[in-house]
Amino acid sequence: MFGFRLVEPEEDATVLLGEFMQAWVDFERFLSKAALSLGIDTRGRPIIPIRIVQKLEDGGFISQVEVAEVNHLRQTRNEVVHGIKNHKDILGSKMVHRLTSLISELEKRLQKQAAI
Repeated sequence: MFGFRLVEPEEDATVLLGEFMQAWVDFERFLSKAALSLGIDTRGRPIIPIRIVQKLEDGGFISQVEVAEVNHLRQTRNEVVHGIKNHKDILGSKMVHRLTSLISELEKRLQKQAAI
């Protein structure tokens, strides 16, 4: 009526699930690039995300608090993917936003280190 909604619609759980999974895929792609930047030889094998996160922590690129966040997000992803918990009950847009912003922050840190 006045050009804005009086009531915001609830988050579409299916869309949110897709956004979360896409963000996780983007995170794993970032980790693959980070492994190369850090000189980690994957020999063409799939990376194990938690190992790359540990290397990022060892190199000072990620804090312990951020590692805990990644572990929480990884646990959430696993619970959803393996059907342990319903995505409608545990996913939120803040989780998607945090994961995408964490990727951006980590990319900047690695680029800054590469420029030195």
